[in-house]
Amino acid sequence: MKKRFIGFFSTVLFGTLLLVGCGSKEADTTQEEQEQEVEAPTNEGSEQQQSSEDETIETSQSSVNEENNEVISTSFEGVSFNIPNYAEKLDLGEQQLPVDAYMLDSSTGTSFNIVLEPLAEPLSLEEYMKYATANTGFEYLSDEYYTSNDIEWNEVVSLNHTEQGTLKLNQRTFIIDNQVFIFTYASTPESYDQLLQDFNAITESVKVSN
Repeated sequence: MKKRFIGFFSTVLFGTLLLVGCGSKEADTTQEEQEQEVEAPTNEGSEQQQSSEDETIETSQSSVNEENNEVISTSFEGVSFNIPNYAEKLDLGEQQLPVDAYMLDSSTGTSFNIVLEPLAEPLSLEEYMKYATANTGFEYLSDEYYTSNDIEWNEVVSLNHTEQGTLKLNQRTFIIDNQVFIFTYASTPESYDQLLQDFNAITESVKVSN
C-alpha cells in the first residue's frame, strides 16, 4: 500500500517539476513592458506629462488587476471549480492518473495541478494522508484538516529540496466515493505567497457534482 502512495506522489512531483521547468523558459513580459516606458522629457511641461504617464500606468495596472479577478468555471472528473482567467492549461501528455495542470505565472513557474487517485479499498482521509505523506522526502511545515462547502479537506504545506532548487508545495486533498482528489500549488519559496490567494479561491470554489 505504501509503495502505491509513494508512486502517486512521485507522479504529482513530476508534474510540478515539469511545470516549473516550462515556466523558467519564458520571459517576464511585464518587466519588459515597464522598461519600455517613455523617457522623462526635459522641456517645459514635463511635470504635467509625467503626471499623465503615471495616471496611464496606474490605469493599466488597474485593468490588469480587474482582468485577473475574473474567473472561469471548469470541471475535472465530476468536480467543478473556478480558475482565474489568466491560468494557462498545459498539455502534459498521457499520464498514469487523470491530471489537469495550469500555469499561473510563467516568470516564476508558479502552477497548480489536480490529480485523481482511485482507491483500491476504502480509506478515511486520515488513513490516506498517513500513507501518502510517509517517506516522500518532503520537509513538512504544516498538516491541517478543515471543512469547506461540506467537503472535508486535508492541507499539507511542504518544502521539496531537489538538485534544481527548492519547491514549496501546498497540497489539499479530499476523498469522495473512494476517489482521492489532490490540488497541488507549487512555487519557489520566494514567490509562494504571491498567488496563494488565487489558489485559496480555487479550492474554496470546489463543488462535487451530484
